[in-house]
Amino acid sequence: LEAAVRLVRERAAQPCAAATDATSKRFHVEQWLRLSLEHSLLRIEPGLYRQFMERPPTETDAVLRRDLGRTFPETKMFADGARAEDEDGDGKARLFNVLHAVVTRDCERKDHMGVQPMAYVQGMNFVAAHLLRRGATDEEAFWIMVRLFESKHYAVSGLYSPGLPRLMATMAHVE
Repeated sequence: LEAAVRLVRERAAQPCAAATDATSKRFHVEQWLRLSLEHSLLRIEPGLYRQFMERPPTETDAVLRRDLGRTFPETKMFADGARAEDEDGDGKARLFNVLHAVVTRDCERKDHMGVQPMAYVQGMNFVAAHLLRRGATDEEAFWIMVRLFESKHYAVSGLYSPGLPRLMATMAHVE
């Protein structure tokens, strides 16, 4: 497992050949938005991301903050000392905002809809960080994450739900 994590981090530190310039990065973000149908939500509910981002701290925030330092620390965007005025901005602050908004939104869904919320688990930070590294705005990364985790088509939530049920089911098939 440690070797796999090390390999992922090494590859993450290297820019993708197809996504080295801003135009190429933006193309990928636009495709993700189209595939996840989040262009429509960005237009229908502008500002909703900001509302969730600005909600009071949750119990999960301490866990989110602890994982920020583990998220692609060798990349400039997420390195210690990155600042808002840097080219990519303060990646850790942006990542925290996206994850906080996703978790806050999900907790509210439980309150209003009676559904089991998807708790934050380690690994969600890498999904959000990847979107930010590829040029997504914070709001775009939020909406793509929402679609990935809520859509039955993508069914990603089972990989990140407490107990990792989908991962366990997938591993059972592999064995």
